[in-house]
Amino acid sequence: MDVTKLRMYPVALAVLLTVGCGGSGGGNGAPPEEDGGDATTRQTIDSEDGATPLTLDSGRLAEKQAMLREQEDFNEAMNSYWTVSGVLFLFGDIEESLQNVPGEPDGSLVEVPDIPVNGTINCTNSGGTAAVEGSGEESSGGYRILFDSCRVDTSAHGSFVLSGSYLVDWSESEDTVDLLVTQHFDITGQQLNSEGQTRDIQVKGSLVSSTTKLWKPDPASTLEEPKPDILVGFDANIQWPVLEVFIGSDYFALRDSEFNFVETEGEVSFGWNVDLISSVMGGAISFTTPVEMVVTEGDSCASYGHLLLEGDGKIEARYGVTSGRRTGMELLINDSEVIFLESCGVLLPI
Repeated sequence: MDVTKLRMYPVALAVLLTVGCGGSGGGNGAPPEEDGGDATTRQTIDSEDGATPLTLDSGRLAEKQAMLREQEDFNEAMNSYWTVSGVLFLFGDIEESLQNVPGEPDGSLVEVPDIPVNGTINCTNSGGTAAVEGSGEESSGGYRILFDSCRVDTSAHGSFVLSGSYLVDWSESEDTVDLLVTQHFDITGQQLNSEGQTRDIQVKGSLVSSTTKLWKPDPASTLEEPKPDILVGFDANIQWPVLEVFIGSDYFALRDSEFNFVETEGEVSFGWNVDLISSVMGGAISFTTPVEMVVTEGDSCASYGHLLLEGDGKIEARYGVTSGRRTGMELLINDSEVIFLESCGVLLPI
């Protein structure tokens, strides 16, 4: 089996989404209709039978609707979403950082080519460990990392001392076109700052991600000189049955939620169907995309798209040609107040 696969699938997906969400798109397609087939549908935020149970929501925030009254509520919703969705990027960074173990007495690091299939990784703190158990074949497999007071110094997210279990299962098609990854988290620990201060963190739940490579025939290919197809993009989907996060005393969760991402030939499109719970917001909201969002390279806003937030109130964000001015971004708050913005990069939930 390919040992490298044991640690690289979540990392690869995180990198793919980072590159795509940075605005690698292009083109000027017309926006789809409001009821287009690619648009997401509204999802209830009520705690009804059939919703995936939450385990850390002791304040029963999922049963309360968060107020949506002003632009700051929109900003807070985006920040709350980033906190949970960012777990994918955090653990991609953690996995990459586990390739580095203490080396020479001067504290320099030695690059280790692979996390072992079965064994123990020395953490950067004395006494901390991360035990790895893994197995699999060419097209499927899995691994589990058991942290025990293990300090991990990441490249982009700071330092953490972690305990608990992180489990990954993966499978891919024989032609490596389709990839399915499931990640399970049951982690507690502390996040450290540069002054040595800490704040407690907890991550519990799972996410399921799938990616499909998109190809097209090489126009230079002929019967006499056939050429392989050209990779033109990716179609990715992330689902959160439930993923709960505590940072200090603040609680965030995604439940029965989904994100779609397509990058092909210079165009990047996004769609959401999200149930978000946030103690900072005081309850739950849903947000969906009645019109998928498309980001064009070099623009500070999406070329078009419609994002709808619903809770105790409603906020609609319309981008580009979907907005009233057909440029920039507009926020419509409870069908009354309209706010126009020339740039909106920080207000995209990506």
